[in-house]
Amino acid sequence: MRLLRPVETAGIYSGVRHDVSTTFAFLADTLENGAGFSTHLGEPDVLAELLDNVEDYLRVLNQPAHATDCSASCYKCLRDYSNMAYHALLDWRLAGDLFQLLRGRPLPDSRQRENAILAKWAQAYGGSLIPGLPAAAALWEHPADGRFAVVARHPLEAAEHGLIAQRLAETLKTLETTVPATDGVVFADSFTLDRDPGRVLAMFTEAHKP
Repeated sequence: MRLLRPVETAGIYSGVRHDVSTTFAFLADTLENGAGFSTHLGEPDVLAELLDNVEDYLRVLNQPAHATDCSASCYKCLRDYSNMAYHALLDWRLAGDLFQLLRGRPLPDSRQRENAILAKWAQAYGGSLIPGLPAAAALWEHPADGRFAVVARHPLEAAEHGLIAQRLAETLKTLETTVPATDGVVFADSFTLDRDPGRVLAMFTEAHKP
């Protein structure tokens, strides 16, 4: 007889708790008569121990012996044969930042990483860096497509109108006064800049649309 392993699903969703917009993470069994593994993990004492173990593991991954050579994921941390289809999406650094938010802590300072990623993008696509701003920024222009400023942000950092992070708002205000005559300012998260850099060019096109 072949034994079936309990199957779980996980994800995140946004909601409101105590009148405050909040992000939640969930883990649930997908089998109708599952073993209750997810319910067990949800017990307060068990969950607290699990979260402590996750934090310990993230701390190990952030040590120079691993972090120097692994920018997002490798076969020493998150990758294995079973998740091969998702290797391009696995990112222990981003997971660690989300973990900090879920524990009620602020995002860590990511400017150094964003500066490096945007500099790499600018070199590949003919952009020029704009120094001295609260967030990493570059100017890109093309005779047919226009002249845009691109600002790097953290993937978990808001850039929407009315919900923009303070440093991004300050960067936008400075760009509007020091780099005039642009066709727009695009906020690109560091994950997209690093993993799908061509997508940023499409964002310039989309910015033209009413």
